[in-house]
Amino acid sequence: MILGVCGKIASGKSEVMGVLGEFGFHLLYADDIVHALYESGGLGAKKITEVFGCEFLNEDGSVNRKMLRELVFLDIEKLQILNDAIHPLVSDEMRKMISSNGNTAIESVYFDEGLLGAFVDKLLWVDRDVSRIKEVLSRQRGFSDELADKTLLLIQKPEKTDYVIANNGNLDDLKKEVVDLFHP
Repeated sequence: MILGVCGKIASGKSEVMGVLGEFGFHLLYADDIVHALYESGGLGAKKITEVFGCEFLNEDGSVNRKMLRELVFLDIEKLQILNDAIHPLVSDEMRKMISSNGNTAIESVYFDEGLLGAFVDKLLWVDRDVSRIKEVLSRQRGFSDELADKTLLLIQKPEKTDYVIANNGNLDDLKKEVVDLFHP
């Protein structure tokens, strides 16, 4: 089975992935691929330069993710431009990494039809109270209230969702929910 794990930013997707890893799932993270693509000389850095200009690169040639995040999270049209440019690259890299042996879990914010969504068998949405998400975004990631509010509006639960896990308790509660769904 190839399981897509999605949810709003700071919803607990990585914690769910950790539990799935304990069950032997092969774990793939879209954000890790984006980081690699955004390195100096990477396909993503080249694409960002094409689409948004070289002012979005750091001195070493890597993408300035903070600057890019602030641009696209405050402008839905620019986010769509970014997604159209980068998602196909991420999907191509992910396709190369998917294990044909056993279960694979993919963590991503988006599972676009025709891209990442095209090769997952099931989709799991990790849900969390907005107040808890905003607390994490402010305290751990330095988001302003405005940026947090706009970011939360950008990520919506996909129509085709096979499982929903609520992450409003502690890590043990979350682990129990994952165990109830996926324990071998």
